[in-house]
Amino acid sequence: MKNISIYNERLLNRVFSRKTRRGIVSISYDLDWLPLNRKIDFTINRLCSYRFHKARLTLHFWEPNEVLERMLKECAVDDYEMIREYKSMRMRPGIVHINFVNEFNKRFLKVLITKHYNFENALADSLNVTPFIAIDSGSEVIAIKLYDDRGFYEYVLAIPGRNK
Repeated sequence: MKNISIYNERLLNRVFSRKTRRGIVSISYDLDWLPLNRKIDFTINRLCSYRFHKARLTLHFWEPNEVLERMLKECAVDDYEMIREYKSMRMRPGIVHINFVNEFNKRFLKVLITKHYNFENALADSLNVTPFIAIDSGSEVIAIKLYDDRGFYEYVLAIPGRNK
């Protein structure tokens, strides 16, 4: 595979759309039997356990743009780019890229994952989003898709020419 990067959306989309692929480690986390608060804590702790240089969280969202921008502002997230705005009553999601350097904004992750899992459980204070996370750890790219409150997929892609 060429051009393995957290910014290569075409590659990441192919990784996320296939469950298995030659040369890629895939891990599935099944959180089905955990209580909701434990699911949230496990997911945040797993994401924050990575050491990285840079990471990008891509959100596909089906909410008014103002709701998402307000959440980003309240959580002090400044480094983001609205790629496509969501148009009400459309199937096509809005897309925003959020960049992190060296560590995640834990407050933001807590709010986002709680709202994401709340939506899947039909609870109040929720967001209809699908988070995709790409982490550059130096020698590999770790791609994570939080599909819903039942769990998430993790894919590990080695970056050719980079050693640990």
